[in-house]
Amino acid sequence: MPRVTRMFVFSLKYTLVCLLVVAFLLFCNRLFKHNKKRGALVSLIALGVVSAISCNFSSDGEVYYVLYNEVLSYFSSLKAVITFRYQNAFQALCYLVQKYIGGSYTIFFVTTAIFVLMLWMIFRKHSANPRYSVMIWLLAGFFAVSCNILKQYMAMLIMSFAYFALQKKRYLLFCGLTFLASLFHVSALIIGIIFVVVRNARFSARKLAYSVGAACMLAVFIVPCIELIVKIPVFAKYAIYLAIFQKVQLRLMLGPSINLAFYLLVIALFHGSRDKMPEYMNKYLTLIMIGICFSIIGMRFVYVARLSYYFYQFVPLLLADGIEGKIITGNRKICVGIALVVFCFLFTIFSGELSYFNYSTIYNDYPVPLRIFMSR
Repeated sequence: MPRVTRMFVFSLKYTLVCLLVVAFLLFCNRLFKHNKKRGALVSLIALGVVSAISCNFSSDGEVYYVLYNEVLSYFSSLKAVITFRYQNAFQALCYLVQKYIGGSYTIFFVTTAIFVLMLWMIFRKHSANPRYSVMIWLLAGFFAVSCNILKQYMAMLIMSFAYFALQKKRYLLFCGLTFLASLFHVSALIIGIIFVVVRNARFSARKLAYSVGAACMLAVFIVPCIELIVKIPVFAKYAIYLAIFQKVQLRLMLGPSINLAFYLLVIALFHGSRDKMPEYMNKYLTLIMIGICFSIIGMRFVYVARLSYYFYQFVPLLLADGIEGKIITGNRKICVGIALVVFCFLFTIFSGELSYFNYSTIYNDYPVPLRIFMSR
């Protein structure tokens, strides 16, 4: 079967599975009208199991598998792991799991359990309807992201907690969480600075226009900017991305474009109702605006686009609260549903987070690099 056909078929199957989960949550919404949490945790756990037992489902899965299974060969103690380099928290987690639990795939069950727990804590506390948040999280591509970029996704979730700590003026906790997130993915340091800069910023169409203009300008000069950034020791390891800058696939460049279109639609849906929105929802729009800027830059340098996920991850909270708070009603509610389904399908094809276009499990397959999988 040609690769393009496999991309289409896999994305169609993946979207249909997502819709089955959404159907279950909508059924729960009718069944438990006075309890908006029922079904959300069950769905997250079910998706977590699918993620934990998956094999050759994401482009980075084989890398994490090898890292986990060889960690004891490279490090003799936890101290050696921690002091090896700055961004080594995931390796430290691998070391602890491998040393005290063992098993070839245990790390994926552990990370999945952490993801499910953290997501549930965020949705339960900060969403007006956790069921809606799980639906949106799934259709907006974050399940695919969590399956692929484990280290960054861990940092993303920790930075969610850091953002809410900052909003409550718990500055010491914010700094501690940002530091912890940066140990998983050093990009969290940049995100932490941005959170501080925009913590009190209110969204407006003028700010969006200025931000988009600045992002377009930065996109033109992104390569020399990255060259300066990687000279900072803590970011030096990312110099490798400059070497493959010209080798980025067109498919991966389309991913940020799809994100840009979808999140501009989200902003358009809320723009006319800004006066009716609570302050915290306006701040979510500001975060999405920042994410859009990273998507614009990502069309020129695709790896930067992944930083937009730090900001887009607040969309499940924003849309759920918008629907529950009657800000999004009628035709706009239908528009959100259609847009999410279309986005789920396109994101699966073009984002690059599920590059194998296959779902198999650890019980009937084994992790292989993408180049080997493609030659099967």
